[in-house]
Amino acid sequence: MSRFNKATIKDVAEKAGVSISTVSRMLSGNYPIGDQTRQNILNAISETNYQPNVLARSLKSGRTKMIGVVVANMANRFFMQLARGIETFVEPLEYNLIISSTYNDRKKEERVLSMLTERAVDAIVLASSIDDPKCLEKIVTRNTPLILIERRVPGIQADMVLEDNYASGYKLMKLVTDNGHRRIAFVNGIESHPTTKENFAGFKSALDEKNIEIDRRYIIKGDLDKTKAYEGIKKLFKTLPKEEWPTAVASMSGLMTESTMHALRELNLRIPEDVSVVSYGELSSDLISPRITSIKQDANRMGKKAAELVLERLEEVEKDVTNRHYREILFGTEIVIGESIKRING
Repeated sequence: MSRFNKATIKDVAEKAGVSISTVSRMLSGNYPIGDQTRQNILNAISETNYQPNVLARSLKSGRTKMIGVVVANMANRFFMQLARGIETFVEPLEYNLIISSTYNDRKKEERVLSMLTERAVDAIVLASSIDDPKCLEKIVTRNTPLILIERRVPGIQADMVLEDNYASGYKLMKLVTDNGHRRIAFVNGIESHPTTKENFAGFKSALDEKNIEIDRRYIIKGDLDKTKAYEGIKKLFKTLPKEEWPTAVASMSGLMTESTMHALRELNLRIPEDVSVVSYGELSSDLISPRITSIKQDANRMGKKAAELVLERLEEVEKDVTNRHYREILFGTEIVIGESIKRING
């Protein structure tokens, strides 16, 4: 065999002194192979530098051993931990992840989902911003397991892994109002996103308990974008007279909270002496000072649960189980108390 030609399964069989079917059976793992025969084949594979044709094997088995993971932004700590949780669960079973960030761009998200479908990934975990059922129908009709993270999409039957965003938003805002704050700014997420709506509903319930009206001037359209958050905070404090400045800011993502802190520093405003800050979601580093009071999201746990659901669904597809009961897994959250809320007198 020329060193410029790729080794074939026939070359491996000849080198190991066995039949081609024996090599194939060992590679597929579907039949018992004697220890000595197995070792002979492994030695032959090493000596010939044979690389199995993954595509051919996937066509035969109906599995590609690939899972698509679509997130908004991998720079966000939540999505990094989510992907790691999925990977930790499926890696021992020799599954690989194809991870794509969409940056909340609808057209890019559609392209990514189309690409994953064309590559015939075994399942898709979706943790991005899209909520258009038409874009997801193709996945569902192909019988590809779909797991939705932190979202409900009307008309789409899929397993969901969610956090109790309403309760979390309520608990976080109650801390702020219990410390006397009434002028509170919000660095909002994507307004149409279910998570944002649930968070904000929780915030509003806490405000209602104290008879605090929401001032629309204090709502910043952050869109989970650090630049928009930064510019929104700067504009808010520069345009309002000082006596009308908010005494507290609630941000709906760790990334936007960091931008909020950056903007406040440039305005020479101290946390919490001048402005209190709370965050739905932890910051990218524990070394950021001061420590921000925040909702701790256990994305790693959510990723593992999503991966568990993926494997269960794949088993059902293999058994041709069509009468599925789709599940909604709801996780609670906890508040990490930092040093970012100042108590004021009304």
